[in-house]
Amino acid sequence: MSGQRLAKALLDRVGAALALVVLSPLFAALALWIVLESGRPVIFRQLRAGKDGVPFSMLKFRTMIPGAVELGRELALSDDPFG
Repeated sequence: MSGQRLAKALLDRVGAALALVVLSPLFAALALWIVLESGRPVIFRQLRAGKDGVPFSMLKFRTMIPGAVELGRELALSDDPFG
């Protein structure tokens, strides 16, 4: 790995860690809001199409009703295999 790539990888990780620390109060408030508004779970895991169509698992805050993806599949709302 070249020095430039190593420096970028290090800066990416340090920047991500710093952003996580700075934004953690916002994430905690958002999680509390979701719990109070619509209950658990707060975090939603979903498969998404990635580079060259290779699926990857993504975590995000749940902003829909619980079981929305399964309900959408039952109602045949989309042909998208990723929800």
